[in-house]
Amino acid sequence: MAHSTHKKARSKTDDPSPNPPGSPLSLINNRWCKKIKGKRHYFGTYPRTTYREAVAEYERCRFDLAAGHAKPRNLSTTENAVADICDAFLVDRKGKIGNRTWSDYKTVIDKFVLPGLGKEKPADDLTPADFKRVRDRMEISTVVGETKKVGPKTVENYCTRARAIINFANELQMTERPISHGGYLANPEIKLKRKYVNETYSEGRDLSREEILDVLSIADTQMKAIILTAIGAGLLSVDIAYLRFNHIDLENGMVIYPRRKTEVARSFVLWPEARQAIREWLEVRPEPHEAELSDHIFLTSFGNLWHSDEHRGNPLGREFKKLLKAAGHDRKGISFSALRKSYRTAVSIYTTDEADEKIADYICGHSNRSMRARYRQRYSRKKLIRISGYVRRWLYGKRVAK
Repeated sequence: MAHSTHKKARSKTDDPSPNPPGSPLSLINNRWCKKIKGKRHYFGTYPRTTYREAVAEYERCRFDLAAGHAKPRNLSTTENAVADICDAFLVDRKGKIGNRTWSDYKTVIDKFVLPGLGKEKPADDLTPADFKRVRDRMEISTVVGETKKVGPKTVENYCTRARAIINFANELQMTERPISHGGYLANPEIKLKRKYVNETYSEGRDLSREEILDVLSIADTQMKAIILTAIGAGLLSVDIAYLRFNHIDLENGMVIYPRRKTEVARSFVLWPEARQAIREWLEVRPEPHEAELSDHIFLTSFGNLWHSDEHRGNPLGREFKKLLKAAGHDRKGISFSALRKSYRTAVSIYTTDEADEKIADYICGHSNRSMRARYRQRYSRKKLIRISGYVRRWLYGKRVAK
């Protein structure tokens, strides 16, 4: 007689799915927990800790917790281990932040936090000395067997993300006592960052007018329109990528476009050269690869967005780098953001008026928390043209026609 191929059904207690019937525990943010004497206690992170393991840990600790004592230490379990906190943090942030930002957090965890602290180390046992090992790893980069020191700005980014994980654990009371890094994850001093910039980028991180004109002379129709739009208002590559038709009045040259990074309101005036370049680009603009991109002004040759939240790297930045190399002006520290630096530098060259500087900050989309900025809704077109004229005069040696 043939044997049945049906597998024996698993019992409900073997099922690691969230909150089985009759469970003494709850599963919140993928963490097994139970409120005892008004305080929520945690017994592992799903799926690293199965339902059975979480219940076993709860049974081991519940009488001590009910009596108001601290959870008894169990070194044989990974409960409240560093890896549990990191897993819970990534689960909590998924969907709340951009994919690239989430990937940056995961990189810091995989490269620095877990190797420096130890995956299975109980989080309650962490001391500032443990975070010194994390900081040491952040400051050294090994590429193809070559070891070199990492720049202070990069270290600052690493430290900021690592502190976010600690703050997350402390806010949710994932340990019996708050975790302290003892200052080892503090940002590098501003003096150190300035010294690094002065020594590493001795030629500056902006582009001269001659360099920009050389790049424009070899740029294709779209890149010429992009560069003229960016230098005229200090836009970054992500601003260019998400610039839509409803942001621009091409006939009058007015652009109303909140900064995507901060959603700070801003407006600016396009140069005549930029408006003409955009018109020429729209005549040869490819069909968008997806319907949702139909309202984006600038697209790649394949009809895709000039920005990706899924992958590292900057498509528009790479294209700009190609132009810099072809023009012979590529150097360390120069990227698409150099146009934004050139814009602000040009404004400061042509004016010493503090009011003009504030208008330039408004065009750049800088955050201003003053009461005046809260109530001011816009600047006049005349004032925007004046600021635009400073940069245009710097680049072309022309005055803006009234």
